[in-house]
Amino acid sequence: VEGAVHPVLDGYLQQVQGALGAATPLQVMTSSGALQAQDRLQAKDTILSGPAAGMVGAIAAARMAGFDGVPVLGFDMGGTSTDVFCVACADAQALRQVKEQTEIAGLQLLAPRLPIETVAAGGGSVLELQGERLRVGPRSAGAQPGPACYRAGGPLTITDANLLLGRLQVDRFPAVFGPSGDLPPDVEVVRHRFAELAAVLGQTPERVASGALQLAVETMAAAIRRVSLHRGEDIRGGVLVAYGGAGGQHACRLADELGLNTVLLHPMAGVLSAFGMGQARQRCRRQMHLGAALSPELLAALPDQVKRLMGEAQETLHRQGDGADAEAGEPELWVSLALRYPSAEQTLVLPWSAEQGVDAVISAFQASHQQRYGYCIDADQALIVEQLNVEVTAPQQFDATTAAKATATATTTAAAEKAEPTPEVQPSPQVSMHLELSGWTQVPLLNRSALRLNQRIAGPALIAEATGCTVLEPGWQARVAEGGTLLLERSHPADGSPELAQAGAHDPLQAELFRHRFMAIAEQMGEQLRQSSRSVNIRERLDFSCALFDATGALVANAPHIPVHLGSMGDSVRDLLAQVAIGDVAPLQPGDTLLSNDPFHGGTHLPDITAISPVFCDGDQPSFFVASRGHHADVGGIAPGSMPSFSRTIADEGLLLRNQLFVRQGRVLAADLKAVWSGMATPPRNPPELLADLQAQVAANQAGIVALQSLVEREGQTLVQRQMNLLQQDAARSVQRLLLRLTDARHQLALDDGSCLVVQVSLDPQRQRLRLDFSGTSPQRPGNFNAPLAVTR
Repeated sequence: VEGAVHPVLDGYLQQVQGALGAATPLQVMTSSGALQAQDRLQAKDTILSGPAAGMVGAIAAARMAGFDGVPVLGFDMGGTSTDVFCVACADAQALRQVKEQTEIAGLQLLAPRLPIETVAAGGGSVLELQGERLRVGPRSAGAQPGPACYRAGGPLTITDANLLLGRLQVDRFPAVFGPSGDLPPDVEVVRHRFAELAAVLGQTPERVASGALQLAVETMAAAIRRVSLHRGEDIRGGVLVAYGGAGGQHACRLADELGLNTVLLHPMAGVLSAFGMGQARQRCRRQMHLGAALSPELLAALPDQVKRLMGEAQETLHRQGDGADAEAGEPELWVSLALRYPSAEQTLVLPWSAEQGVDAVISAFQASHQQRYGYCIDADQALIVEQLNVEVTAPQQFDATTAAKATATATTTAAAEKAEPTPEVQPSPQVSMHLELSGWTQVPLLNRSALRLNQRIAGPALIAEATGCTVLEPGWQARVAEGGTLLLERSHPADGSPELAQAGAHDPLQAELFRHRFMAIAEQMGEQLRQSSRSVNIRERLDFSCALFDATGALVANAPHIPVHLGSMGDSVRDLLAQVAIGDVAPLQPGDTLLSNDPFHGGTHLPDITAISPVFCDGDQPSFFVASRGHHADVGGIAPGSMPSFSRTIADEGLLLRNQLFVRQGRVLAADLKAVWSGMATPPRNPPELLADLQAQVAANQAGIVALQSLVEREGQTLVQRQMNLLQQDAARSVQRLLLRLTDARHQLALDDGSCLVVQVSLDPQRQRLRLDFSGTSPQRPGNFNAPLAVTR
């Protein structure tokens, strides 16, 4: 990547430097949110510099507006994709949460970057039918041909949906479309295309466009949850900073989806990445690998190491021309430790100062681990201090935040002084916009540049500006704050998505929205499992599956993981319910996780261990279940791996678990699990890795629990359960249609030892059932080559 990108980037930078002159220092934005001198720049470190600059600008905008003590969620929606992020507060530490690796276009780069999530849900995301489903993205229309309205033969997109619904006004577009580049967008082709979609789906064009917008919002909300809620961040009371060309069109809907009450749009929201470059500073980071147990002696030796690393970092900044001087002030120092449990792979990075002793470090780690993963363990060994990080940030040479705020404040103050004491608001032109509850409605169209300080606008309304358009939804109001910042505030609590509340039980758009929501939860569980696991099997080979189940243990949704896992996971959940019903397993409680791998009760082979967690929403009985199944590298037995070739009993294969309680009230019961394998002839060979991966499955389940509970809180348990039932019915109909295309068949396979497997598959069209007949299969053999259905316990 460096070899491919560096010559292009370097050639461009040489042109810029030549235009500026040799006396003008040139610094380049990097993916980590810091500036870098050109002579020390690596091209691979700049690949995501645009989103990084946007994040720097969004945090600065939140701080300027006074939101420096609340969670900040960034939402940058452009034409092709959307970038999102979440930080606990808008302070200097927010830009220090750097990931050391970057994955882009399927490549893993050792290139530090800010924690920004990108999803394929931009204004150019294509709307298309897949069977009877409406799909939004990930394919994009791009700049060429662009959306259908661009008069270049492009497909329907999110931009077209906004145009059809009046959320974008045709006369606000420049006349640059068509063969001669002198026409406005084509509204007629948009209406015609949506009418065609509506005829297939049995809906109105407006309903289809609204559903498409909601699907896009759901996709963006899922991405924000991945970088916030599913990492343990509490976003309640936070502010959504919306920017990018399409950010204002969807900000209120996205805030509704996330349960946020405030949206912030900076005066430069359409070009906030450019503003962010003016906020960026040079930083130098030095790291030291420790890999040692936490102890008083270790902490006592760290101040000397911090001093040494700080000196190296300051020297580097001086060489780059950004050292401390009397006018700019002293550089900022930040010290952190990367810590982990002895049995875990994933580290947590926590700030550290010389005043913190061992007990304080352990307390901070346990609290952070509980928040991030939903559990913590009683460390019978000392925590491992994996790494010492020292970061030095150069002083701000030019405070663009203060300058921008002073300029904007002076402008609004001068305007206020010239205005009358109680000026009347001039009537705004009215335009048509389609609303979910009331259909086509006349709403005011205002120019943002004409708004006055502290002026309030009640939704619904459109607020247009040079670089975008803000849709103020019903139930929201806008207020012009200091510096020209536009604050959108909810005027009353959200009561769920209005269009869903009005939809019928058989609405295909509503069903697709819930299908997407259930799938998104399962996918987020899988990402949590991958991130927090330790073994190569799970972390790199991705040999795991995550799924959601209803209260009876029937499958609702599964992420596209390992299909063989998913056929029997529901049996594992139903076996747990059966054992609870007869009293063999204690009644389930919130915070429980149980383990099962029994092949006679829903398991596959013993290394596939299923972690099952109940989801309590209303009452003392589980409303749903979440489960994750991972293929563990070794569970004991006469040979490592799975299904030894000379096994004669299930005990030869390793650890056998049937609904073993592993977590109760958020506490891992590791000692109870160790007691189970202590009597085995050959127990697991690497218990720390096994325990670490099991704890990762607990973290994945916790992510699913939080997401399902949030969905129920927002939409209501009755609606969620009904949509689960409808999804299962739709799946059953799909299987029935498949069965009608099958024909009877017979297959036979001779094995190496002379035995034979025979299966006759016959179809009963009336009952829509398949019959599998194994008559003719050889009887059970002394070895392990036996037909699975011919083996009895």
